[in-house]
Amino acid sequence: MPANEIHKDSSNFCSNSNKISFLASVILPLLVLGCIYFIWLSKYHGLYFSQAANLYRSDAKKYEQLIERALKWDPYNGKVRYIKAGLLTLKKDYLKALEESFQASKTYQEIDCLKQTADLYFSSYNPIAGQEYFEKCLLLSPNDYDSLLRLGIIEAKRGDLVSAKQRFRTILETKPADPNAYFYLAVIMDAQKKYLQACAYFKTAYEITQFQKEKTAFDQEVLQEFLNKYNVSRL
Repeated sequence: MPANEIHKDSSNFCSNSNKISFLASVILPLLVLGCIYFIWLSKYHGLYFSQAANLYRSDAKKYEQLIERALKWDPYNGKVRYIKAGLLTLKKDYLKALEESFQASKTYQEIDCLKQTADLYFSSYNPIAGQEYFEKCLLLSPNDYDSLLRLGIIEAKRGDLVSAKQRFRTILETKPADPNAYFYLAVIMDAQKKYLQACAYFKTAYEITQFQKEKTAFDQEVLQEFLNKYNVSRL
């Protein structure tokens, strides 16, 4: 091969090597940075907008726009979906709220989100379906009052009276003056024909409600019907 052709091939090789070197040193790092930025954007941008939305709580329309914008950036951001479910609940659009909260709980396993999903099931559509989420809440917080109370009610309705009684007694360990726990224990005792215990628990539930103004989980008229059944006069 002539010397000039060898020199030409060598020059071409060097030129190609320089191009490859340029790509490796400039273009590839830019691509890597771009990928990192895209991952950051998809993961955190939605959360940023959800936090920014807190500044606009006085402007409901602006608040909702920011939430929707957050979900466009990151449709799988569980915290943003949890917030949106809360907005839908305030609007009493419970079906959509349940769907958003259900989707949120797949990635946002915080107790508030799990309780929101469980409460929507419990209050609006399928109480039994909420049992799984209340149980998850208790894994995070074993003495969570709402979860213990609602699980006890669900288990009592399913006929698991032993488990239900344990839920209500666990409540009384931390809240010894809780009328809800006494009322539902009384209902269970009544169902088991343990009438003396049922009567005592009904009386205790009634006495406590006279000193507490909080809304009870049971209907006061139902309590009075049981008191009448046991010939317990107003105290």
